[in-house]
Amino acid sequence: MPLPASLYGAPRLPHEWWRDTLPTVPVSDDWERTIALVERIDEGVSLVVLKGRPESTLWLPSPGTSVFGMQIWLSNGCQTGFDHGPQATPRTGDLALFEHAGPLGSLTCIPAGTDVHVVDVRFTPAALHMHGTLEWAAGLQSPDARDYSIPSQGGMLAMRAAPAPLLAVATGMLKPPVHTRQAQALWRRARVYDMLALVTDLLVRRDPTPVDLDVRTMEQLDLAQQTMRKDLSHPWAVANLARHVGLPEKRLQAAFRSGAGMSVYAYLRKLRLDAAADLLHGGASVTDAAISVGFSNLSHFSKSFRDHHGVPPGLWRQAAAAA
Repeated sequence: MPLPASLYGAPRLPHEWWRDTLPTVPVSDDWERTIALVERIDEGVSLVVLKGRPESTLWLPSPGTSVFGMQIWLSNGCQTGFDHGPQATPRTGDLALFEHAGPLGSLTCIPAGTDVHVVDVRFTPAALHMHGTLEWAAGLQSPDARDYSIPSQGGMLAMRAAPAPLLAVATGMLKPPVHTRQAQALWRRARVYDMLALVTDLLVRRDPTPVDLDVRTMEQLDLAQQTMRKDLSHPWAVANLARHVGLPEKRLQAAFRSGAGMSVYAYLRKLRLDAAADLLHGGASVTDAAISVGFSNLSHFSKSFRDHHGVPPGLWRQAAAAA
């Protein structure tokens, strides 16, 4: 997908609440026809519905902030992905889960003459945290998930078929059964949190029946783990790792969930952060440690390290030096 220059880089104005989670797009007739709804649900929570057929190609850029999002695609024909990452083509009925750990580049392309209908809900990290800890990356653990992430830069994007209740909420978002403006806003706010509840249930639910791993699969799982351990700075993708060890991608994902108790990316993240801690203990700078284990985004590394080890990497290094 061609990547045009940034569409909006002006300083934020006081009234631009949407820039907590959303980009600002150029004013045009096509955008006016395509944006069916933009609403501030709560502090740090936005709801957007795109529905229309633009006459010219539209580009929806990254918001340039840390954000968690879910989209329900009710149309085909668009393309989305991170800069320099694999590009996704959403299908009708898809649930897309995405996370930007910081100012990470991404683009969604709506081709000219294409009917688009998508419901987009986004949360700042603080807004999402108010409702508990949700491991967005768990969306990658579904056997039918398609992965377009670039984890070394803090970008997660996964697509999977949306369950029927989620599709029903999204389909009815523009059809509130109430009439006053205040009532409609309250109704849509309730539907946004219905969507969050359904996605939360989808992500935390686990298959009670573990996958049986034969000796050959266990050997391939061990090879995959050793391969990642030997080259932590490599931008590993599940599909490439699966080809390397000779397993179908879904089988490798299932093997990690059953044999390692976590997803491929969760396992790789743990390896990287444990190795980074060893490097910092040995005197490496925070930047050198991050780059050595495959993090190209320093702010994402610092947040991930703090989440995993309980302290920022700089403090870990200082404590090691003082010991």
